[in-house]
Amino acid sequence: MANRVTKENYQDLDENVRAVVNKVCLKVSERNDRFTIDPITIIIIANCIISVIRRLYVCYFNNSGSTLKGLRNPDWFQKLMIKTQISRYVTSDLSPDVYDAIQEQSSEMADGDIVNIINLYNSGKLFKGRT
Repeated sequence: MANRVTKENYQDLDENVRAVVNKVCLKVSERNDRFTIDPITIIIIANCIISVIRRLYVCYFNNSGSTLKGLRNPDWFQKLMIKTQISRYVTSDLSPDVYDAIQEQSSEMADGDIVNIINLYNSGKLFKGRT
């Protein structure tokens, strides 16, 4: 079960996840003039978000509620985990802006929307047509 976004499967990514990715990209571009929105950066941000969710979900023994809490109000260790995942995908000059954008977006989202994304990841249904 591959949960990585590529240019070939981006359009199959769940529309709610794509909407979050687009919003995070816009927030990063507002924070950093060097960030450009193009297909490659969108795919990078999508994989970054999925990676953050995957890491928190696995660390909290597959518990959606704890993952939600860790994403919304991370303690120092959770912040370190999130920032480490982000640094795997973006350069150090963009990393703080991506972190802030993900934090801001998670705060703006309803609990149920975040839990839905976590459940899509858990069930392997981040992409349409997967069972």
